[in-house]
Amino acid sequence: GGLGAFMPAVDIVELEQEVLLLADLPGVDPQHVDVSVENRTLTLAGERQPFGDVKDAHAYRTERPAGRFARTFILPATVDTGRIHAEFTQGVLKVVLPKAEQARARKIEIQTS
Repeated sequence: GGLGAFMPAVDIVELEQEVLLLADLPGVDPQHVDVSVENRTLTLAGERQPFGDVKDAHAYRTERPAGRFARTFILPATVDTGRIHAEFTQGVLKVVLPKAEQARARKIEIQTS
């Protein structure tokens, strides 16, 4: 095999208060990842180095994809883009997309006479 394009796998999960985007980024330095939002478009971009910290290596076999990546996602109007934040733990990038207050489900009390 040769060096292929690295494209992180992503899960998107909706919770009551927020939507979570979870991206697998094994072997990626969090300092080489950019998360941005513009006009309701969320972009994840970065780079995974082919051999990590190994310098001047001669590869006999390369099966782990490496290189630059970029993924974009259109956000629904229910996401409060001003409160988006991201965390990086054990090779997983978690982007928290809080729902706007008016978009959250709420129980309506029934009035009786």
